[in-house]
Amino acid sequence: GNSVYFPERVVPMLPEQLSNGLCSLNPHVDRLAMVCEMTISKSGEMTDYCFYEAVIHSHARLTYNKVSAMLETPKLTEARQLRGEYNDVLPHLKQLYALYKVLLAARHVRGAIDFETQETRIIFGTERKIAEIRPTVRNDAHKLIE
Repeated sequence: GNSVYFPERVVPMLPEQLSNGLCSLNPHVDRLAMVCEMTISKSGEMTDYCFYEAVIHSHARLTYNKVSAMLETPKLTEARQLRGEYNDVLPHLKQLYALYKVLLAARHVRGAIDFETQETRIIFGTERKIAEIRPTVRNDAHKLIE
């Protein structure tokens, strides 16, 4: 199954206790995980990998916009404040962003096609009538997890 997304609400695939609790990566909570650890070369090729069971511990709940600000616009005042607030996870985000760029370059070398579709968000006005349809802004932070 999968979650169903309506303009103003989501019907989760799993019961709320699971989707927002036990199966969610809430900050400062240990979670069991199956990890695939990979070694990626500077040219974007996987050179080694191994699977193992682990306990992961999320250190922060971040939004795409916060991550984007910290990585793509670091000189803005908001980004500097966020970098201070999330200083512990910032080195990991930078490393992930560098890896994303390497993998993106490798995709281009292979001739991969990127299908960029425009997602939209429906804004409702009075009497729940559609007032506006706005394009959703995607940034590199969205692509880091794809």
